[in-house]
Amino acid sequence: IRTFSWGEGPAVLFIHGWGGRGSQASYFVEALNQAGFRVVSIDLPAHGESVGSKTAAPEMVLVLQDVVKQIDGLHSVITHSVGGLLLSYLDRSALEIKSIAFISPPASIAKAVVHFAKDLLQLPPTVNQRFLGIIDALLSKAGLGRFSLLDQAPRITQPVLIVIDENDDVTPLDDAKDIASKIKQCTFCQTEGLGHRRILRDKTTIERVVEFVSQNS
Repeated sequence: IRTFSWGEGPAVLFIHGWGGRGSQASYFVEALNQAGFRVVSIDLPAHGESVGSKTAAPEMVLVLQDVVKQIDGLHSVITHSVGGLLLSYLDRSALEIKSIAFISPPASIAKAVVHFAKDLLQLPPTVNQRFLGIIDALLSKAGLGRFSLLDQAPRITQPVLIVIDENDDVTPLDDAKDIASKIKQCTFCQTEGLGHRRILRDKTTIERVVEFVSQNS
């Protein structure tokens, strides 16, 4: 597993999404370092420079669990897309963090798969349903149930920031709004014209995230 670390101080872990990579954390490095934080990220299995040609949610959760245990002074977590789902399934007894910033978080793997199969692959309804059934069976076997951030949201006790673009072409805006409504302490920010990926390198988004992390020290 390829790991990255920039700077010194309390650690902020960045968790990339499906098809992303750990180096996407670099957009936040300068601002977080100047605020006194160390930035840590990884390439999840079969992503970036990490080994493997295929992976699945259960494996990624296990890898993240091991990584979290090895980070001294973990302060906060920033996630992008499916990275938010992965974070919600980590063992909370080993996750004593002060804040979480979810960027473009999907409500559940089911909704993400339906969008992927129906809108991107354009699978017919019968094939789409079969596809979703296979995914559900694999997740249930791994003990991840429905793999839903929406289901896990009420159990999140830390202050949370959610940022999503109104024209996100991967995560529906309503997904993020639904998640926000389930979290006890949540700040919701909506951007315009950034989509699903450019939002990560948007200066205003970066400033919002860094300010949020700093305020919850």
